[in-house]
Amino acid sequence: MRFEKRRLRGALALAAVIVTCGLLPGAPGRAIAQTEITDSAAPFLWQPSMNVFRRFSVDRAKMIEFYGDVIGLRPLETFNLGGTSQMTRFGVGTSEIKLTTTVPRRQYKSGKVNEVIGLRLLTFFIPDEAALTARFTAKGYPAPRFQSAGGRRAALVTDPDGQWVELAVVPGAAEIFDRIEVGITVSDLEKSRAFYRQFVGLEELPPVEDSLFGTTKYPFRHGTTTIVLRSFGSG
Repeated sequence: MRFEKRRLRGALALAAVIVTCGLLPGAPGRAIAQTEITDSAAPFLWQPSMNVFRRFSVDRAKMIEFYGDVIGLRPLETFNLGGTSQMTRFGVGTSEIKLTTTVPRRQYKSGKVNEVIGLRLLTFFIPDEAALTARFTAKGYPAPRFQSAGGRRAALVTDPDGQWVELAVVPGAAEIFDRIEVGITVSDLEKSRAFYRQFVGLEELPPVEDSLFGTTKYPFRHGTTTIVLRSFGSG
């Protein structure tokens, strides 16, 4: 029994890395092809949300300004990780956005949502389009270009490190502002769906037509966090 619990805790740790960092959204398919899934991390997902880790290579002050002053996320205590390394944290409901600098001599892929496999998009829900636009322009950023998509007003912008962020305006729905969506572009959609459904143990929601990217997105929910899988046939 103790061994089984340790094994499932290890599975949970792996799932957390993949879900929050987006390191292996295509690779889960390869792992599933080789090994039958017999365990699930679901019983150990005690937090009613998930945290998101993001590495960046630009000036930290720019990232703090963007996610705090411009997007309007709640600042949390900064953690010192040793040496000159720090983790800057922002709260969204019970979730945390954790920002750390890139590791020297390690390669990080970047690109558009439909061009590169990995964690490609963070979606935040905003109550007031005009106030958000005013914060962008006040800090010298271009005003977000909103359009109607999927029953909501949405705009795509990039943060100072060039990573994509979706801003979704949903007036009057207070509970949704504690939610985030984590968009992951995958290479093998069916195997990745099986990974998040069976191994990670998330609730699979019905597919949704995604007019922003001209594809179908496949959402998996855990509390106030929704993992959204997209595939564009290459990566």
